[in-house]
Amino acid sequence: MKTTDSFGKRLQALRLYKKLTQQEFAELVNIPQPSISAYENGRNSPNMDVLINIAQTCNVSLDWLCGLSSAPPQISTMGDIANFLYTLLETDDIHLDIDIHDKLPNDLETDTDKYYARITIYGNDFKYPLNNELCSMIRGVRDDFFDFENYFSTKDSYERQKSQRIDYHNIPLKKKEFPELSHDEKMKKRLEVLESHRKE
Repeated sequence: MKTTDSFGKRLQALRLYKKLTQQEFAELVNIPQPSISAYENGRNSPNMDVLINIAQTCNVSLDWLCGLSSAPPQISTMGDIANFLYTLLETDDIHLDIDIHDKLPNDLETDTDKYYARITIYGNDFKYPLNNELCSMIRGVRDDFFDFENYFSTKDSYERQKSQRIDYHNIPLKKKEFPELSHDEKMKKRLEVLESHRKE
């Protein structure tokens, strides 16, 4: 694969990860939209100043941007975490249960009753074929980080293991599709949801 092709695919992946149109992304990195289009399609190659600008603005490494590393875009803001959660929820192959515990007696936390948010993924939920894979991956990530954090592995070993795990689990995800519903169908769905919550 040519470097320009690799860069174009990474640039497009980065833009889609941020949920931006080409025009919005062009404004973010202060580059004309036709240039972004040409980069993504492999028609033009950026110069070093452009590469550095995109990497710094979007908080990604030059190695990743140029296709030399498999490390994905970094999460560096709370907004990035929100975007990551939306992406997970919009994926058709996995399912998350999100539990928000915020109804505290007198709105006060105690040692046994605290405000929390919990994400649960059931590995044996066969309706979502990648739940099991995701649970296995999370366990591996936890073990890798535990070993590194507690000095059972070196930084180089940890980075190598992290890269291998990312590559191994590089499985494409399918986005959920939501059909257009009539007003009556939407109202029926809402009532079903309200009824199910009332029974809980």
